[in-house]
Amino acid sequence: MKRALTLAVVAVAALGALWGCSEQRLTALEHELERILAIEDAAQRSEEALAFVTSNAEAPEEAGDVLGRALDTAVGAAEEAGGQDAAFEVWEKLYAAPAIPERHGYIVSMYDRALVDTDDPEHVARAEEIARDLLADDEAVQMPHIWITWFHSASELTDKELTVDVALAGHDRAEEGTEDAEMWPSLLDTAYGALLGEVAESDGLDAAVEVAKSRIVETDDHLVKGVLQANIYRLAIEDEPDVAIDAVHALAASKGFTGWQVLNNIAYDMTQREIEFDTAARMAERSVELASSAFDSTQALDTAGWAQFKAGNNEKAVAHLEKALALMQETPASGNVTVDHLVQVYRAGGMEDRAIDFLTMLVARSVDADDPARGILVDMLTARDGSAAALDGLIAEKRYDGVTVAPAFSLPSRGGETVALSDLKGDVVILAFWGFT
Repeated sequence: MKRALTLAVVAVAALGALWGCSEQRLTALEHELERILAIEDAAQRSEEALAFVTSNAEAPEEAGDVLGRALDTAVGAAEEAGGQDAAFEVWEKLYAAPAIPERHGYIVSMYDRALVDTDDPEHVARAEEIARDLLADDEAVQMPHIWITWFHSASELTDKELTVDVALAGHDRAEEGTEDAEMWPSLLDTAYGALLGEVAESDGLDAAVEVAKSRIVETDDHLVKGVLQANIYRLAIEDEPDVAIDAVHALAASKGFTGWQVLNNIAYDMTQREIEFDTAARMAERSVELASSAFDSTQALDTAGWAQFKAGNNEKAVAHLEKALALMQETPASGNVTVDHLVQVYRAGGMEDRAIDFLTMLVARSVDADDPARGILVDMLTARDGSAAALDGLIAEKRYDGVTVAPAFSLPSRGGETVALSDLKGDVVILAFWGFT
């Protein structure tokens, strides 16, 4: 058995010489991983998977999926064979092995997570050593900075100053305009929030506010200033609202702050607290400008619409909320926050007909026979017309609004028969389309 294991490890190491044709090397790696996964003995499976990863750790990024599965196998099989300590021994070997920066970054991230998740002071101390190593690594990629910021911010055992340092280092490495760069406002907000929350708990609110204010003075980075102002708002809004409002005014006035989600969350919180609607609307409008994806824009537009409504600007509120609905990836339905906001804005602005039209469309397309919008419609039609007798007719009219007739086509079934769409008239038909590039 020992000789066979030695030969297998040598064979794995030999794969490092196969980096010629991309398709050939990936096929070779896949086959070798399949062999390793079939090994019944967990300890042997772990050892061979570990040898497989370390001998190919400097392979190009194309091999990332195969090596990632092998890495998971090495750690998982070690834990199966010898428990958590055995798994951490494997992690240490993976951590010490040479690898391309992207692969080492993944190992750092996952090992750190495993350590912090134990809530064991000894393991967390090792995670902090890894964080310090990361700060000293000039070739480190952003991934481990992102993960360590999240995990260490959430732990009660980590040094929050170190967490902030990791977050700042990751922020400094971010390339403007990239997806990673867009994450850093929220990540920095989380890191500073953990630090200031800890100060507030140990030394009081005033001490935490002073720490935040001193760091605002010390930095020229608009992003750091903004997240510190946001944290002052959150810390102080309950007990020292004047301090909180001063901070939020500074945040709203910042031209260089790019954290759309931070602005959005505070603007929405202010509307819920019924304070400073104009300031909330101004921050929400900036959030709309900064949100880049359709998903993010939906959230930002909802907040902006609601803040503008609270500020008395119904026309802007309707425009934002209708646009948010147009961008929604899911079908609008009762209970959705944006749907509820739009109905309230319609009704408050005297736009009963638009509200009725909109709610009728929701009910017409709903799969819920007891959709809550139906009850609202009954009340609104009764108030407008004196009766809700027209409701079913209105719903029937809306059911096929915007629906076009499907073209006639026929397709072969799995049984070899030809099925025409017209043969299925009256049935529910689900069409699935696949595209190949």
